[in-house]
Amino acid sequence: MLGSSRSGRADDPRDAAFGHYERGLALVQQRDYQGALLEFTVAYQVSPHFAVLYNIGQCQALLGHLPQAVEALSRYLGDGRYLVPAERRRQVGDQVVELASRLNSPPDTGAH
Repeated sequence: MLGSSRSGRADDPRDAAFGHYERGLALVQQRDYQGALLEFTVAYQVSPHFAVLYNIGQCQALLGHLPQAVEALSRYLGDGRYLVPAERRRQVGDQVVELASRLNSPPDTGAH
């Protein structure tokens, strides 16, 4: 998604961001979510694009960083607005609600 309108200029920050984004995708495949999060975060810092916030949010959720996941996914929906397909918007909205509910419930300590 980051590379869809790359100009091909060597100094174009979108090219650098796309490289980080691709490395992040490869790390997700290896289940290195911390490494992927770092790559996606750098990609977003170099060339902010709302779609990268989805990947950041998913990594945060997988790592158990629920407040950060809720923030990133909410920003994804807000920044992407009408560009996010309806089905994806519904899915991510449901995920945000579920993650937020886990934030507001006491941790399960296993003691009853």
